[in-house]
Amino acid sequence: SCALTFPEKLLAMLDCADKMKTQLADQGHEPDTFCMSWLPDGKSFLVRDPVACTQTIIPLFFKQAKFTSITRKLYRWGFHQVERHDSEGPPLPPDAMIFANENFQRDARHKIANMKSMTTSNQRRKSESTPKSEGGEVERTSSPAITAGSDTQHLNAAASADARKHSDGNGVLS
Repeated sequence: SCALTFPEKLLAMLDCADKMKTQLADQGHEPDTFCMSWLPDGKSFLVRDPVACTQTIIPLFFKQAKFTSITRKLYRWGFHQVERHDSEGPPLPPDAMIFANENFQRDARHKIANMKSMTTSNQRRKSESTPKSEGGEVERTSSPAITAGSDTQHLNAAASADARKHSDGNGVLS
């Protein structure tokens, strides 16, 4: 069988996270505190608790379970961090992150076919063709930090146990 691309695995991981959230809600837990989820618009996703993600859901889909490796892949595939203000929803923990990519959307899965991994050589070629500012320097944008607070370890531990129960050991849910 054909290996899944990073965005395809990420979609599967977010689908799994949605199922875990639903199971937690059915058990009387607060689902909005799960370690990762789609945001309501389906155009970005939230990593509420990076540590919990690396302990629960990421190992089900990726051999390399370090969160820094996952974020590197996100950036390589064209994702960017999005700022969310507390007025837009419940408060977020200080280390929470929101990622978006115009071709990665919950309800427009066909768009991931437009996604490409940017290798170092591709990035070099792109920067050579990137429009430059009047001073001759390549224009860059920065990613703002996200702030707020909450503790979700007990929910993530329950979700992790549930995911292992439904996994075949290779990260595939039954």
